[in-house]
Amino acid sequence: MSRSTIFGKVSSSGETLHIDEVLKALNHSFICNGCGTTLTPVKSIARKKDWHFRHISESNLLVCRQRGLHDFAQQVLLESNSIQISRNIRINYMNPEKEVWLEKRYRSDVAVDYNGSILHFEVFVTCDLTTDKIKYYEENLIKCLKIDLSDKKYLIMPQEEIVDTILNSINNKTTYGWDSKIIIPITESASNISRWEPQMKSQPVQESFWKRYRFEIVISAILILIFFLIGRQPKRKRT
Repeated sequence: MSRSTIFGKVSSSGETLHIDEVLKALNHSFICNGCGTTLTPVKSIARKKDWHFRHISESNLLVCRQRGLHDFAQQVLLESNSIQISRNIRINYMNPEKEVWLEKRYRSDVAVDYNGSILHFEVFVTCDLTTDKIKYYEENLIKCLKIDLSDKKYLIMPQEEIVDTILNSINNKTTYGWDSKIIIPITESASNISRWEPQMKSQPVQESFWKRYRFEIVISAILILIFFLIGRQPKRKRT
């Protein structure tokens, strides 16, 4: 049996749950993250792979699943306090807050306190960041971490695998607005190279006039000296 959706929102609290963790809220009612209609958990201990939320009324299931995934990712970020950004680097954050406005122009999915500044998480399921929003992050050096969950495989993935992808994967993350002293993404030249490495701005080396032309200067000086000495030699008188 195919699942109607694997995500549902607890009516009383607004918390988004994956069907795999629905047992902790059996005494609550559920609604769909996308269409808002009532959901019924369908579960069987003997057939756990078939667990799903069933819509009572007709809905656009793709939209409902995508919205559920987006809200579930937000929930994971809100309940965590660290995220892996490379094979060797994991950052810790505090005070996560959902849907924070940036000067009333843009809104991020989750904002956290990180390293003395604010870090914004953007979850990409259906709508990627616009060029203007990226430009805003970049030009104002506002730290942003985009997590790409646009692949449809995530719409049917078990809870543990989705959480692992969000918090521990390094192949689906991109940063904007990080200065050169912080970790920023670079072009990946091979599959086994991390997309995250420290990058420092390089400045061209300015050579001095002497270092650049010292060989030519020395040769010219020697030739001038030779010609000068030759000119100083006395001419022999003819007999």
